[in-house]
Amino acid sequence: MRDHDKPVQCPREGCNHRAAWNKDINRHVWSHHADWARARNWPSQEKTCDICGMVLGRGDVAKRHMAEQHGNTPRNRGQKG
Repeated sequence: MRDHDKPVQCPREGCNHRAAWNKDINRHVWSHHADWARARNWPSQEKTCDICGMVLGRGDVAKRHMAEQHGNTPRNRGQKG
């Protein structure tokens, strides 16, 4: 039901974006309102790799980085690569 109702509203004034979960709003804010987020010390989604120190934009990207760069999982990019 939550996915249909989208109870979480973007905190930026004038933006009508709504999402089902706070994590989706955080991703939206950093994707579309990064300057606004920095000015208000919005919690960052950046993660740093413990092995190579690379700074990655989000946790899901960090997880994929660990698997592909430091594990044995090749990237699956589909037919078009």
